[in-house]
Amino acid sequence: EEANTKLFFSVLVPPLLRKMGELNLRDKDLVPLIECLRSVTHSLGLSAFRYGEQLFDKCINMVDVQYEAKRPKNGAAQDVQVEFETDFVIVALEALCALFRPLVDVSSSREMQSYQFQEVVISVKHLVAKYRIAEMLTWVCADEDPHIRQAAFELLGDLSCVCPLNLVQYAETFFQMATKTLSGAAGGRRAENDVAVFNNVCWAVRV
Repeated sequence: EEANTKLFFSVLVPPLLRKMGELNLRDKDLVPLIECLRSVTHSLGLSAFRYGEQLFDKCINMVDVQYEAKRPKNGAAQDVQVEFETDFVIVALEALCALFRPLVDVSSSREMQSYQFQEVVISVKHLVAKYRIAEMLTWVCADEDPHIRQAAFELLGDLSCVCPLNLVQYAETFFQMATKTLSGAAGGRRAENDVAVFNNVCWAVRV
């Protein structure tokens, strides 16, 4: 199995990463490519962290560039109207979840004490701090789109398992957003998929 994983990584992943690096952050082809990498990440488990920072960087920048379109430009009108693409945000958040999930799913203390696990946890904490993911989550967990909130709270829940100290600075904000969402106030109305959103909110705050 280990040999198959190494072969899988060496043959499939490098061309996917090269293609990911070539595509700009608004290229429509980036969405299916990141979805593909998400599936590969799930299959590789902890081994996926060999390319973890490349995926981190692309996903965080995908989210940033989308929310940049929503931010006011100091009163100046934009020359070109840039459309906010929900799919880009969702696929980026889901790919980050796939990267974290092997750490969340570790079930035995023996696995947790392994050198590979400890090395990956250290790497994750560094990346979470470097890319200010906790701050990013304060935007996406408050988004009016329920699909974005669903993915955002799932990522928040995964992070709370792996590196809770990285979230402490924004803990009060996260609890306020969770309370607002559970009360049905977020977005101003209940959507059909609110049950999935509520489920991930409960996962994030451990209700």
